[in-house]
Amino acid sequence: MNYEPASDEPRMQNNCYNMMHFFSKRIVMALWACCSISASYALKFTVDKITYETLTDNTVKVSGFDFYLIDVTIPSTVEYQNVVYQVKQIGDKGLYGNKSSKYSKMETLVISEGIEIIGNNAIQSNKYLKSVFLPKSLKKIGDSAFSSLKSLAEVHFPNGSTLQTISKEAFNSCKQLEIINFYPTGIAPAKLIPTFPESLETIGSKAFNSVPSFKNLILHGGLSQISEYSFANCPNLEYIWLQEGISSIGQYAFYDCHALKYIILPSTITNVSMGGLSCAWKNGKPTRTTNRTYFLLGDTPFKYSSRAQTDFYGLSLPANIGSITGDHFYVKELALNKYMEVWGKSFEKNFDYKIPFNSELSYSTNCREFDTDYHVTAINGNYPFVATDFAKERVTFTSLDNGIVPAETPVLIRKKSDENTWYQIAERQGAQLNMENYLKGVTYADEISPMTDDGYVNFVLSNGEFCRFDNAGVLSDHKAYLQLPESVTSRYTIEFKENVIDGIENVITDEMDASIYSLSGVRVNSPTKGVYIKKGKKFLIK
Repeated sequence: MNYEPASDEPRMQNNCYNMMHFFSKRIVMALWACCSISASYALKFTVDKITYETLTDNTVKVSGFDFYLIDVTIPSTVEYQNVVYQVKQIGDKGLYGNKSSKYSKMETLVISEGIEIIGNNAIQSNKYLKSVFLPKSLKKIGDSAFSSLKSLAEVHFPNGSTLQTISKEAFNSCKQLEIINFYPTGIAPAKLIPTFPESLETIGSKAFNSVPSFKNLILHGGLSQISEYSFANCPNLEYIWLQEGISSIGQYAFYDCHALKYIILPSTITNVSMGGLSCAWKNGKPTRTTNRTYFLLGDTPFKYSSRAQTDFYGLSLPANIGSITGDHFYVKELALNKYMEVWGKSFEKNFDYKIPFNSELSYSTNCREFDTDYHVTAINGNYPFVATDFAKERVTFTSLDNGIVPAETPVLIRKKSDENTWYQIAERQGAQLNMENYLKGVTYADEISPMTDDGYVNFVLSNGEFCRFDNAGVLSDHKAYLQLPESVTSRYTIEFKENVIDGIENVITDEMDASIYSLSGVRVNSPTKGVYIKKGKKFLIK
């Protein structure tokens, strides 16, 4: 039986279907690819002469600006084509001030709240920029962000700054920078008091190299380590207080800071790298002329290589230590011999545990960065007092029983004897005061006004009385002043209330672990019969 051949129509239809399916998939894939590219491509737009680029669907960074703007404000939000974007960053070179030898005219920069990052080289080369106001939301300042700004004179952070990172060379060679402060905008800061926020975790290498604004520098323990060259060549730096928690000082971190006078190193310091605190030399002598006073709070001396040891003092040690005879190193009494063992006997004339106070005055004030011990001084009536009460024209000062003054506690010292006019770094931590203290202290020179913004009145010690400040003035390092909530007089006389027991008490065996001293103030490890001092009190061993 013959059959007719099958028609080609179904086969042709099937081939057409396959071809259409093939090309449809290709078109869909092409469209998907195009959409993906469009989605990843940053939208760029300009509003009020500032250029932005999108980071996400609702956030942007600053990527450019009009060079003719003089006063520049970067807003928290910006609207473009009916979409509101959050401004989160000043991008890398986002406000870079130089293009083809053309410089921007910007003189003032205000960065609004909400912005968290200033990128690398972000504000560099704005040679006319003088003032910068930063938000408390700022978390990071990138590499060389403000580097070499020749006219930059002031940088303001609001109170409550959450800054975490200042990257390398961030303010390097800003040689006109006189003010760095963390106060609310509108409050004029004293040129003497930059204090970094507790949130700060990193200060990069050369971050503040050759910056003149620093005179007194307090660095908190959250920083852990001080990077190399971070504060090198700061010509006006006089005072450094590294707080507990900082463990190392990087190479040349404070190199060639000629004016440096006071250095407090915490017990947590384990390493000082080569040149960390040294100065340059010329013709065989250090270029600095200022004598330095070091307070080394550790129970155990930190160690370093012979080369680092040489550069730490800017000397070839130990043979040439005498070339700077005015340098002093104060340590705890029990640590003194340990320092001699580690650093050599040739240091002996520069080390001591007895820190003198003004023996020429009947009354003086003191406020130190560390716990202090006056118990030997108190034996002869040279007690530390705090201001506990006031009435009419008289202030009551109460003595501290055991002679131990907690860190940053301001005290009045009454001198009744020329003997033992000194105090020492306390071997044990002082207990916090359980009484009022109307004294306020400064650990470094600071400007004091006649009255605070909330109405408190300030008085300075003069000729045995506390006299009201007539005008604002600078109070010296480690001094205290009286601050009262109200005042009906211009001066207050001093009334003393002594809590100290001067009589002899029998010793109790389970208290013998406390430090014991002879009447002349010498520590006694194995006391025999006689009268001794323990915790500021006399007792008799029979």
